[in-house]
Amino acid sequence: MAIFQGPHSYVSSSWYNHINVPTWNYIAVHIYGRMRILNDEEQYKKLQAMVVRYESKVEKPIDLDKMPAEMMDKYMKGIVGFEMSMDKIEGKWKMSQNRDDEDKQSIISELEKLKEVNALLVAAEMKKMSKSGN
Repeated sequence: MAIFQGPHSYVSSSWYNHINVPTWNYIAVHIYGRMRILNDEEQYKKLQAMVVRYESKVEKPIDLDKMPAEMMDKYMKGIVGFEMSMDKIEGKWKMSQNRDDEDKQSIISELEKLKEVNALLVAAEMKKMSKSGN
């Protein structure tokens, strides 16, 4: 199983309009499948393709083929590349969807006050869900 963690944040129960316990809001995707370790050549090709994709957006893109060979050898030894089939995908989220509108608005407001990246992302997602009726 591979877990891809999205935004997440602590939610204080002091933000509710009633007594309750604190919780955690989150979004995550769980992927189940078979994994295969890449050989050195496959791993380099995958890394090179990724670098080309993302470097195409920068002003002075780098080229892995122009890096010193001893440096690339050292770094490649620290990477384990793999491929994974996607036999089952589960999206999981908890965004205070069990709370009433008053609690949701309070949670959003308090998360925004924290000015932390994950708290702001959770607040934004909660706003989207509220607009869609979730």
